[in-house]
Amino acid sequence: TINTQPSATAASGVAFALQPVLQVRDAAGNAVSVAGFTVTAVIATGAGGTLGGATSVVTSALGVATFAGLSITGTPGSFTLGFSVPSLTGATSNTIALTPGAATQLAITIQPSASAASGVAFAQQPVIQLKDAAGNAVSVAGTVVTAAIATGGGALGGTVTATTNASGVATFFNLAITGTAGDRTLNFSSGVLIGATSSAVTVTASGTPQLTLTTQPSAAPASGIVFAQQPVVQLRDAVGNAVSQAGVVVTAAIASGAGTLGGGPTATTNASGVAIFTNLMITGTIG
Repeated sequence: TINTQPSATAASGVAFALQPVLQVRDAAGNAVSVAGFTVTAVIATGAGGTLGGATSVVTSALGVATFAGLSITGTPGSFTLGFSVPSLTGATSNTIALTPGAATQLAITIQPSASAASGVAFAQQPVIQLKDAAGNAVSVAGTVVTAAIATGGGALGGTVTATTNASGVATFFNLAITGTAGDRTLNFSSGVLIGATSSAVTVTASGTPQLTLTTQPSAAPASGIVFAQQPVVQLRDAVGNAVSQAGVVVTAAIASGAGTLGGGPTATTNASGVAIFTNLMITGTIG
């Protein structure tokens, strides 16, 4: 029989504040002072839980088995414990209401956008949830979560910290990565809690394109002769990422020195954002 019931409420993974105490009795309910019986505790009812601590205790000379350190780790809900000794009638505890344990880890409930332009805030911002060791959501406000680039380099912009609300949820709102095109992951951390790493964010080019010369024109062999090496122009964003934009008309002109630029003075970018000139030449005095 149960002399002392386990706590009516317990946090997942945390030892019951009130530990069960069992007494060996005869059929009439009298206490029997007999040592050496091994009393075993198990979860009798309730799904998704594991009983921790010393689950077997030997009776004292008074026939008393006192448990210490029992706990249930699992999904919040209602549980009962069963206590047994071979050949004796067992006992079942009152209901234990299991609640989430203390926060031990961070979990990403909403991932950042899978793709984002360099320097532009993610369309889908990450959301972080505090969880206990069993993965239960922990409703604790005031925990500061910090975001950083985990892999891929670049600079993380926006407000890189978010604080949990009463539900234990930290919501970021304007994170952005500035850097060269490629894949990144983000890490989220908070003190001693186990952190979380995001899925990949593919950074793409952004902003108003600018022109860069990827191939310089060669020296003119003579007045009116087509350059042996024609210039090639690439569209790029502010951080140097190639911008794949077709249909942009690039116009060439003499920037310094006298003369007339001949050949086709315009070229149009292809699907890769590349404009290739084909027959530019300069006609004029030597210089």
